[in-house]
Amino acid sequence: MKTEELDAIREQQTKTKVTPGIYGNYSVRRNKTPEEILAKLQSDKAYVIRFRSSVELNKRMVFEDIIK
Repeated sequence: MKTEELDAIREQQTKTKVTPGIYGNYSVRRNKTPEEILAKLQSDKAYVIRFRSSVELNKRMVFEDIIK
């Protein structure tokens, strides 16, 4: 997402007093098909792989990043 998109989402979340972040309906790429994801990966553009979690927002998940 572009900085402007993130700022707009954060502003909307602040106004509606919800927990800020890119989750649920705020994550526009959350439900991409495997084909769409593969096409993006093969496009030679920089990308980020994010961990998809179903953890409740008021709970904390801790894990060790062994990729870095």
